[in-house]
Formats: sequence, C-alpha cells, structure tokens
Amino acid sequence: METVILFTLVFGLGLPIRLGYERWKQNHDK
Repeated sequence: METVILFTLVFGLGLPIRLGYERWKQNHDK
C-alpha cells in the first residue's frame, strides 16, 4: 500500500514539474 502512495506522490508532483520545466525551456529559448 505504501508503494502506491509513494508512486502517486511522485507522479502527482513530477508531472506538473515536468510540464512547467518544458514550458520554461521553450520560453527561455526564445
């Protein structure tokens, strides 16, 4: 059960951070 919670935490936090990083990288390249 702990593994599921850990996975959800990592996925829930990692996805927005990754999307934000991609957007920041695109804006920074301009």
